[in-house]
Amino acid sequence: MRTKLLAAGIATRSGCAMAIALGKQNHPLRALLDGARCSWFLPQTCAQTARKQWIAGSLTPAGEIMIDNGAADALRHGGSLLPAGVLGVRGDFTQGDLVVVTDNGGRVLARGLSAYDADDARLIAGHRSSELAEILGWQGRDEIIHRMISSSSKRHASQGMSVLSSTPQKSAGLREGKLSTGSERPFVSS
Repeated sequence: MRTKLLAAGIATRSGCAMAIALGKQNHPLRALLDGARCSWFLPQTCAQTARKQWIAGSLTPAGEIMIDNGAADALRHGGSLLPAGVLGVRGDFTQGDLVVVTDNGGRVLARGLSAYDADDARLIAGHRSSELAEILGWQGRDEIIHRMISSSSKRHASQGMSVLSSTPQKSAGLREGKLSTGSERPFVSS
């Protein structure tokens, strides 16, 4: 059931409705259309972009970047992560890999795609952006991570979802509501 709820979370955050129903009988979709018992999960009204959804929940982090309080404050206000605020780097990741951003206490604050590999991130940690070319021998991006996804954007799959009903009468009513595909039989392609 946990994986079904995780899938429902991904679907609803992406703006899709989802139903969980019994699949042991023949023709489970037909049974749904005929009013079989199920649980509907309604889409969230403000779907995340596909890229944010992918970063927030689909990738496994390859490393960790620990930041100071000033960088944590900037992050809370939507800023990118500059090297000056980095206290340390853990893991072995490459440019473009997903990393988690943590505070001094190890609490996850955000996730993002690293503009540098782990070795270069360690070299530039704690330095100003204007010093990067001298340290690395080449000019890279000013920020280690651009436009991170804060941990408050990544909800547990069972949070933020609207579970509509598990009764046949209510699920039949969906055909007449905003989830209708324009026919009396939603989710069936013609």
